Amino acid sequence: MKKKTLLIIPGILIVFMASIFFYMKIEASKIQTPKDSFAEAKTDGFKDLNELAEKTPVIVKGKKINEEQVVDYIGGIASGYTRTEFKISEIIKNETSKELNNNDIITVIESAFYDAKNNTNVHVNGYQLMNIDDEYLLYIVNAKIKVDHFSAIR
Repeated sequence: MKKKTLLIIPGILIVFMASIFFYMKIEASKIQTPKDSFAEAKTDGFKDLNELAEKTPVIVKGKKINEEQVVDYIGGIASGYTRTEFKISEIIKNETSKELNNNDIITVIESAFYDAKNNTNVHVNGYQLMNIDDEYLLYIVNAKIKVDHFSAIR
């Protein structure tokens, strides 16, 4: 009788562990990697880095600290951008009327966004979103969306 009990307990344990393993595998397969979609749009062009630096009113160094996806659906088609908070560590150039200082947090509009409805990352002209906490050198212009927002040039 003791031998049967000793055999049944490991058998139940093996079935229980296998059930958990298969459940976790099924749940993991439900999470799908987002697709990438690339859209074309009119953007400013520069013949070289010198022209870019000359014609860009603001050049700053710093880190992306936060982001918010702004997405709108018109006729089932997603359009949007990513509103990014960027902390300035160094001001290289500022030819705007807005005073900028080290440690200021500015809002930058990035030309890419995540379309949750279609599980798709949308990139305008191949733009790749900045990573949070990574350091970047931004060449930025005033965005047409709002006066106190900037738009990154990549």
